Amino acid sequence: LFPEHLTEFYKRLNPIVDKIIERLKELRAHHESAPPAEVKENQIAVYLAETSKDLADNEREQIRSELAQSGCRVLPDQPLPRDASQLRIAINKHLEQAKLSIHLIGESYGDVLDGEDLSIPHLQFDLAAKMREQKKLAQVVWLPDELSPKGKFQQDFLAELKNAAPDFLQSKLKDLKAVIREKLKPALPTGWEDAKEHQIKVCLYYHELDKEPVKPIYSHLLIQRSFKVKLPLKDAQSFSGHQQL
Repeated sequence: LFPEHLTEFYKRLNPIVDKIIERLKELRAHHESAPPAEVKENQIAVYLAETSKDLADNEREQIRSELAQSGCRVLPDQPLPRDASQLRIAINKHLEQAKLSIHLIGESYGDVLDGEDLSIPHLQFDLAAKMREQKKLAQVVWLPDELSPKGKFQQDFLAELKNAAPDFLQSKLKDLKAVIREKLKPALPTGWEDAKEHQIKVCLYYHELDKEPVKPIYSHLLIQRSFKVKLPLKDAQSFSGHQQL
């Protein structure tokens, strides 16, 4: 998860990086004996709850993209059904696969489907909370620093969250990213394993002035993806120097 001061840069870069990673995954599948399905089964699954419109396109998309780039499988991987009879089934199916559920709470209560008493954000929280109580997953709730809830339903929901959610944050997005890193830390790959015989090789070109923005990309490819990364401008750099990136 990246520093907040690079947010705008990564907002533009993330879609490109996602496509590069997908292509590199395809290349790896041709070199490794294990089928792609086995790789997916070993991924950490994270449930990133659907949220209200004020957070969906920016904050939620940032978290989704950065989780995916860190090697996590982000659920739901398609829009939740808008049929109340199918909604709970779909949410529970995704939650059962997840190690962590993340709930970004916006200013509005969210959509309430016909035949359902709770909004979609509220229902996702309740179902995840039940699994958290059964110790099946961890749960994190985040609100923007200066959130002004609209309407009594959302005000009541926020009051419930403050009392019921053990990991409740009302802070900057970077604080949520730090908590997510900590929650996933024990399960994330450590990196720096011995190079594999058929390891994918990536040559990363960049301008010297772009050294700082390139660091997270380099670290992700090298540590999270275990690719062999060559930096043409830094051929003589030592291993300890690479670790500092």
